Amino acid sequence: MNSNNQQSDSSQQMMRAEQIVKWLSEQSELVGQLSNNTGFFIRKGKIVKLKDGSEVEALDWLNREGIIDKKIISGYKVKHLPAKEQFDECLMFFKEVVDAPF
Repeated sequence: MNSNNQQSDSSQQMMRAEQIVKWLSEQSELVGQLSNNTGFFIRKGKIVKLKDGSEVEALDWLNREGIIDKKIISGYKVKHLPAKEQFDECLMFFKEVVDAPF
């Protein structure tokens, strides 16, 4: 595969990731909202039915789509939180917005 094809594939993957994050941000039944409307999160165990009819666990699917810890996608910084005593594993999506002083 040449360099142009790799850039095209990477660009297409990023566009798909952006579409997925935008869709997730609008799914009240799939995600939880962070306080002060600063983003959203999705817990391990949620099932998503894809266009081809297959059902997949959401965090596994997002990982396969390249939506992983420390990425910034569609204005959201992605943060992976592993499972702890009373908390399930989840991906958090924080809005990346900076307040201007004027």
